[in-house]
Amino acid sequence: MKVKGKSYLVAEQTIPFNNWRLVSVQPYKEAIVNISAIFNKVFSFQIISFFVFMLLLVGLLRTFTNPLVRLGKVTAAVQRGNLDIRSGIRGRDEIGRLGFLFDQMLDRVRNMIAEVSETQARKRKAELRMLQAQINPHFLFNVLNSIRMKVMRGGDKDSAKMIGSLSKLLRMTISSDKDEIHFHEEIELITHYVELMNLRQKEEVRLQLDISSEAFLFKVPRLFLQPVVENALIHGLSQSRGTLTIRAAMKERGLELTVEDDGNGMDAGQLEKLRRSIRFHANQAIYLDEQRKGFSGIGLQNVVERMKIVYGEEFRMEVYSEAGQRTLVLMCIPFKEGNRHV
Repeated sequence: MKVKGKSYLVAEQTIPFNNWRLVSVQPYKEAIVNISAIFNKVFSFQIISFFVFMLLLVGLLRTFTNPLVRLGKVTAAVQRGNLDIRSGIRGRDEIGRLGFLFDQMLDRVRNMIAEVSETQARKRKAELRMLQAQINPHFLFNVLNSIRMKVMRGGDKDSAKMIGSLSKLLRMTISSDKDEIHFHEEIELITHYVELMNLRQKEEVRLQLDISSEAFLFKVPRLFLQPVVENALIHGLSQSRGTLTIRAAMKERGLELTVEDDGNGMDAGQLEKLRRSIRFHANQAIYLDEQRKGFSGIGLQNVVERMKIVYGEEFRMEVYSEAGQRTLVLMCIPFKEGNRHV
């Protein structure tokens, strides 16, 4: 209200118990000054609170986004081929779990690459050993045929028979470029090999076959059985008279194959060394003297190496022996896709 040309702010409050009225009169300018001071304080408090809130928000966002940015940089580095980098992000929240699982995935990828590289290296070494043990079979086969014809014309039938057996053996090894053949083809090759060895040595080894009809169609790697038979002839029977028995039958998980000779056998110490060398793929041959190489000279260790490359850890070879009595080699060859119909 206006009083003598000046503005006043009037506040009125009725007192109920005596019907009085309490009136407060204050110059308007003074009242405005107080209200402005309160407004300025409130506004300043709001500005400060806003900045504090923004700082907390930025800090919280950085807490969440920094691991994601770190994870993005690690992912980019992995894309460029760096598999040794790790995010190092850990925590109980989803981002921490994501970082841990990502690092774990990189560890597994690196281990898988190392395993593949090791497998490829082992495969190359096995192939190199096989290549080093081979003579050009085509050239040798043609030369042997020529020699055989000349020997036959000379009347030496035993020598001609030996050369003929060797020619058949070579023909089977070079007649196909397939890595896998049916088991009956491998047995036919072994039959010719034993026949050839009998012509070489003074005393004859008798070959006994006990093979189920289903096993004949089982596919196996070429020439995987020959080194095992060679061991039995040269070391088990010592190139003397005896019996070599090959048994094969289909089981639930694949082909179960045994090669048994009734020769010298091994004592417990020799048997344990052989089993250890097979188990750990030792480079040196214990049961097979590498200086007395036969047709292939690959040895039991290389057979295990080759079969594990093809079939993985499911392939199993066990050796059982009794000194002065016998030696038995058991091989369990698992199914592959191509063998499931057997």
